[in-house]
Formats: sequence, C-alpha cells, structure tokens
Amino acid sequence: KTTNNGVYIPGHVLQAVTGTLSSGISTTSGTMAATALKATITPSTTSSKIYVVASMAIQNGSANGGTNIELYRKIGSATAASILKYGSVGLQQYSAGGNNISVGHYSYLDSPSTTSAIEYEIYYSRYSTGTSYLLSNPQIIAMEIGA
Repeated sequence: KTTNNGVYIPGHVLQAVTGTLSSGISTTSGTMAATALKATITPSTTSSKIYVVASMAIQNGSANGGTNIELYRKIGSATAASILKYGSVGLQQYSAGGNNISVGHYSYLDSPSTTSAIEYEIYYSRYSTGTSYLLSNPQIIAMEIGA
C-alpha cells in the first residue's frame, strides 16, 4: 500500500526519533520534574502506534534513598501527563545501604490516535532522602509503528 508518496507497511517502523542527555543531572526534590531526556515524534496517521524505549542509569547516594522514574506524554500544546507511574509499571530504585546504581529500561506501546506532535519525556524525583542522579548518556527512542 502506498501513502503520501511513500511505502506504508503495517507492523513495521515508519520513523524513529532519538533523544539523549550528554551529562548527568540531579535532584533533591520529591516532586516529579522534567529531565530534558525526550523524543518528539509526529505520527503520519491516527492509526499508528508509538513504541517508546528508554535506557538509563540512576543513583541515590544516601542510605534509605532512591529515585522514582516516570514516562510523560505531551500531545501538541496540551499539558504533559504521566503514562507510566513508578508505583504501577514505572521504575523505582531504592537502596537501604546507599550509593546504589541501577540500570533501568522502559518500553511502552502507545496508541495516541493523533497526527499532532507527541513529546515523550522521562521525569524523575528523589525517593525518601538524599540526592537522586540520572547519570550521563541515557537514551529514549520513539518509533512510529504502522497499523
């Protein structure tokens, strides 16, 4: 099937967008905050699905401290909202002894039903105590999958 002067094959990747951070960041706040680790993709059809994968190393240097990670989605000019919360299927790192480094991987299949630009961004917060770190070179990839 040919669409918009291109080949459209259901179930295949139509486009991919990557986002990275070249340096680490940290927070002492218990409130979710944007990390700038994001990927923005504009689906070609409303029936497309978006497959999001992210990989990162996180650390909290304090005993009984940890890091919460969530995936947020923003469609067009709407407010960003969490679609993967750390208390359900998101990521939470905790260390009773302190100074624990964990590697976290996300994967999420989204059905946004839009052709507006979609921004997927990793948010984070400190869990309990200490300073939480998102270490350097994390990556997020958003892929449009033909439906």
